Amino acid sequence: MRLLRPVRWLVRLTTYFLLACTVLALLSVLTSPRCEEVTEAYDTAVVLGGGTRAERLSTDTLSRVSAGVVLYQRGLVQRLHMTGGGDVADHSIGEEMAKEAARAGVPDAAISWEGTSRSTLENALFSAPMLPPPGEGSLIVVTEPFHALRGAASFLWAGFPSSFCGSPDQTRSDGGLFKAVVREVAAWAFNILRGAVWSLASVFGVAGALPKTFLH
Repeated sequence: MRLLRPVRWLVRLTTYFLLACTVLALLSVLTSPRCEEVTEAYDTAVVLGGGTRAERLSTDTLSRVSAGVVLYQRGLVQRLHMTGGGDVADHSIGEEMAKEAARAGVPDAAISWEGTSRSTLENALFSAPMLPPPGEGSLIVVTEPFHALRGAASFLWAGFPSSFCGSPDQTRSDGGLFKAVVREVAAWAFNILRGAVWSLASVFGVAGALPKTFLH
């Protein structure tokens, strides 16, 4: 019986942890302000990349870019930063997002991008050199509502407190939305664990020993 006690505690802790991740995912869906409702001004809107479809930016990524462009056009942000790795039309997702914003009328001088990140944690970590130093500029993270809270949490983990807003919802079937939320719960769990290990490794100066794909 004594041997079963650690197993029971582990099962309980895992259950509570997953429940907490579920709550975070649902909170993001239910409480993320829509970008069109934003009235406060920020220095930079950080637009997170999504996927691609047939060598083009996916509709969710285009929606995020459009939401960032509208914030710029409304005078609520001074610049846009696009972040996303993966290839589309011989460019990275981040670069293609920047081109899309430029085509919508945002000056090149007001756009920056990075194109090597493969996860939300890497979005934050790899964008850091291109953002105002913490405390010297305000940020708002732009992505879909179910992803917004985790996006902002990732940037907080990287040292950049930020607000967040949700881009217009894309048409999803009930099954599609359910799958997105389930993936988000798993992503919260995965990110918390990876982020904690990376931060602890950084404290002891051994983060470089972790695999390069650790935060993918």
